[in-house]
Amino acid sequence: MNCLHGNPAHDTLVLVPQFPFMEDFRNYFDDKGDIVGLNNIVEVPGGQSSCSNIGKVASPSKRRQEEIQASMNSVYLLAHAYEKASQAPAKQLDRAAFSRSLGHVIDVLYSQNWKLFSGQRRMKENMFSLIHLQSNGSVKSLVNVGTWDSSWYINHLGIRWSNQTTPKSFCGVQCSPGHIRVLKDDCKCCWSCSACHYNQIVKDDFTCVDCLRGYWPNEDFTKCEFQWRRTLFDCTLAVVAVVFVFSFMVL
Repeated sequence: MNCLHGNPAHDTLVLVPQFPFMEDFRNYFDDKGDIVGLNNIVEVPGGQSSCSNIGKVASPSKRRQEEIQASMNSVYLLAHAYEKASQAPAKQLDRAAFSRSLGHVIDVLYSQNWKLFSGQRRMKENMFSLIHLQSNGSVKSLVNVGTWDSSWYINHLGIRWSNQTTPKSFCGVQCSPGHIRVLKDDCKCCWSCSACHYNQIVKDDFTCVDCLRGYWPNEDFTKCEFQWRRTLFDCTLAVVAVVFVFSFMVL
């Protein structure tokens, strides 16, 4: 998500979904030490599986959550083992072990054996982190500056914009008086400006409201005012028009 003017290398905020069950698997591999390789993944189903749900009827939504969790666990396990194996002195991977490990992942993704990698912890709903890309010279870092769990918590002091200036929204310029915002693709930070009717005022950023007969918008289109000179002029024109038509009919 990047709706900001500025340097894209520094002024970037990213929403990242959180999967708390991954922490357990990370700890599992850390406890095993540096000996972990691709061939160790075959040990995981027996040591880390959970059979607490087998034999129970689960709702489709719950089953879908467990399938997603199982898939994420499988991919994470494979990626972690791959990283450990690539750090070996020989820097060579055992292709046979890699194939076996990949087979386990495919089995989990595309078969009914997805429960093998299902841990007891479930996915936490509506949990996101707000990550800010920060730069200190040539060193770049990702800093967690907020979380979303049904509501936002943002550490505004942790957000450090380049040049110490908060960037403006990407295409959300301030609309002129008498104009309202029209959102682009339902993105709240991006909009175009549309003019209200000549006899309307701006109620809020997105709404135009009609003035009553005889009332007209003020200069900044924020309220309706009775303008006697304009009303008198309009009435005079109406009377002249009626007299002209009546005279034409008499003649």
